Amino acid sequence: MAEHVLVLYDDSASGREALEYALSAFTDGRITVLRVFEPVERHRDADRIALRDERGGARSESAERESDSTLLQARKRALEQDRRLFTAREAGDPPRVVDRYVDEHDVDRVIVGDDAATGVSRLFESHVVEAVARRLSVPVTVV
Repeated sequence: MAEHVLVLYDDSASGREALEYALSAFTDGRITVLRVFEPVERHRDADRIALRDERGGARSESAERESDSTLLQARKRALEQDRRLFTAREAGDPPRVVDRYVDEHDVDRVIVGDDAATGVSRLFESHVVEAVARRLSVPVTVV
């Protein structure tokens, strides 16, 4: 039976490397690209939380549009290689979202880029990659 591979993707250099790795290493089976975003910023002081709550909807819509654009880039890259991939976007804490997604969609392997040096996206910070890897019951490949 062919594997279902989940690629965590944010259009950073390491995200693109993770996608390229999946496209070349897993020629059979299903590849799903997942974009995880946090719809609102987390703040500790009460005044900033109130501001976040008042404007959270606009930030969430903006994050969703950005995620859709990012996923479109992944689909285009796959089409350039005559490959088909599935895409999904989810809001929330990356380790929890990935853990839930893996369980709900029968994922066999997760591929993630490690881009801690640039800080492009919270998803690819070292501690997040480590948290994702620790939570999952499936193999995780870090590229």
